[in-house]
Order: sequence, then C-alpha cells, then structure tokens
Amino acid sequence: MSDYQDETELIGALMGLPIFADLDYADIKKLLSTCERYDVEVGAVLCEPDTIDESLTIFLGGKLRLETREGDKLADATQLRVFGEMGVFTGQPRSSRVLAEEASDVLILQGTALQDLAEENSACIYWRICSRSCTSGPTKRIAIFRGCRKSWTNSPSA
Repeated sequence: MSDYQDETELIGALMGLPIFADLDYADIKKLLSTCERYDVEVGAVLCEPDTIDESLTIFLGGKLRLETREGDKLADATQLRVFGEMGVFTGQPRSSRVLAEEASDVLILQGTALQDLAEENSACIYWRICSRSCTSGPTKRIAIFRGCRKSWTNSPSA
C-alpha cells in the first residue's frame, strides 16, 4: 500500500509537507519512532465530523475519502498528507469524515507524544510544528513558551 517502505525515503517525503518543513531529519525520525503504523481496511472510518482529534494521522498510501457530515464527497486523498492537526493544536472540532475507500496505510502520532518530545528536545520541535500549523500562533488550548516550557490543558481558562 505505502510507497514508503524505507525510513529514509519516508522522512524525506515528510520533510516536504508544510507541517514538518521546519523540522530536521533527526526531529522527524524521533517523531516517527513514537508513531504506530496501521493497515486500514476498506470502509474503516478514521475521523468523524464534530470530534476533536487527539492525534495526527499521517496518510502513507491507499485511498481515503473526505466527506461532509451528510456524506457528500469532498475529495480523495491518494498522496502523503496529515489529518487532525488542527484538533491537536487548537482543539477545533473536525468538519469532515475521513474513511478508507481502498486498503490504506497510516501512521498515528498521539498529541501527547508531541508534548513529550518537546519536553525532552532542546530544539523545541513542538513549538516549530505548532507555529507552522496555526496561522494565528498558539491558542488557549496550547500554551508554549520559548525554552520548551509549556502546559497542555483542556481548560478554557488556560
């Protein structure tokens, strides 16, 4: 299913995605080490509308269908891309459903893994990913400070 059986090739491809563009090879390799890889069967639903993602889904290969709440087709995903970043970084609910139209290959990266990596990584990769993904910068759900001191909370007063 996936065109990326070799880790070096996959890391190179991920470096080309806007969300990961500011990360170096070692940062992405570290992220990949925390991911879980899944073979997704035809018809499986990866994301439901009006839910908040707690993980990033990295689509590696196959074919996914993006559709509205009502089930109308929006687009197909057939190339490397990331789903769920806005939910992880901002707490915004999804507006679409994502399901497998063909057997597909995905990596799941938990939002908590991003937090853990930031705490141990002096390069502050979490800050770089978040600032790249959130056009208005960090939100109330994610407070990140220079030097990788941050807090993660679901509290509206954070």
